Formats: sequence, structure tokens, C-alpha cells
Amino acid sequence: KDNIPQLEESSIYMRRMTEQWLQVKDSYDGKFFQKEDWNFQKLRPQNFPAIRIAGAARLVDAMANEQLIGKLIQKVKELQHYPTLINSLKISMIVKSQGYWKSHFTFDTDTKATIKFFVGSSRAEEIIVNVVFPYLYTYFSVFNQTGLCKKLLRIYAELMCDPGNKIVIEMAETLGIKTYAGNALINQGILQLFREMCTEQKCEVCTLGRKVFEMDE
Repeated sequence: KDNIPQLEESSIYMRRMTEQWLQVKDSYDGKFFQKEDWNFQKLRPQNFPAIRIAGAARLVDAMANEQLIGKLIQKVKELQHYPTLINSLKISMIVKSQGYWKSHFTFDTDTKATIKFFVGSSRAEEIIVNVVFPYLYTYFSVFNQTGLCKKLLRIYAELMCDPGNKIVIEMAETLGIKTYAGNALINQGILQLFREMCTEQKCEVCTLGRKVFEMDE
């Protein structure tokens, strides 16, 4: 009874989604999630799981049907002005809202204000840093396009982003490199260091860890 939608538009949308799911269900062998597996606490509507999924779905569709990957590769090859290239890549990742999730953030719940983007500018920047650059670097490496690999590394080294991640901020302060925390390459290095060394307590094999303990002695 709790799952019966009260809004007509929700009923139509959920019926259509159910029909599409039944068509692909037998071929799906991934993990299933229950309602309690999702986190809805202290989130702005823009960050609700359904909105994130809606944005990701449209990016996947663009990859499958609109040659998004090929377009990104072409941009890196053709655009020589780094700020222009970065901005062009970011725009490619921005997804404007449309359809049902433009006015909802959970099933059968209207938003007070229209959601303008499924993937906004800051989220697009995160995708560029965490997904697009590593993917394109690997792609160019596989095809021995060393010039383009170097080009990506130079862009990566110059790209500035918001060091909003709590881990990055705390690690940067601890390491005394807070002024560099807005650099995308530094941010990724800090996160990698934290995941591979700090959380695994591998201080004895970490160059920075050894120096810290030498100082403590």
C-alpha cells in the first residue's frame, strides 16, 4: 500500500519504468539494492540518489548513442588553449534536467523548486578529474599517443578545483600543503595516499609516513 503512488504523473512514470525493467530483468546479473541501502539523510534535492542516477543514465546514453567518448577524444586532439579545452570538456559532462526527475527528487514527492541540472558544473568538474582524464590518459597510452598523454598531464597539473573534500583539506593541513589543495592533481594524490597508505596503516612503507615518525623521534 505504501508503494502505491498518489500522484498521477508518478503512477504513469512508475508503470513505464516497471515495464522497461521487466524487459531487461532477466539479463541483469548485478547487485540489487533495497530502500534501506540508500542514504537520504541531510541531502539537498540535487544530491538525492535518483537525481544522480538520472544524470548518470543520460551520460551513459550519450556514450552509447551520441559518440560522447569520441567527441571528448577529438576535443583533446584539436583544442590547444587549455582553459578552453577544460571548459569544453566540462560542458560535455553537464546534464540539464528533463522529464519526471526535473520536478521530483524521490518517487511521488514534488520539489518546491525545479531541479535545473542532473549534473551541474561542480559535479561535471569532479567527473572530469576522476573519470575523464584518467580514461583518456589510458586511451592515449594504449595507442602510444605520448604527445596527448603529456598534454593531459599538463592540463591536469594546471587544473584548479574546489578542495571541498574533508579528507583533502585535513590531509593538506597535516602535510603543510594547504595552499596547494585547490590543484586537481594534488587533490588526487592526497586521496590516493590516504586510501592506499593511511587507511591501511602502511606508515612504515610510506615516504611521508617515515619522515613523520622520524620527526616524532
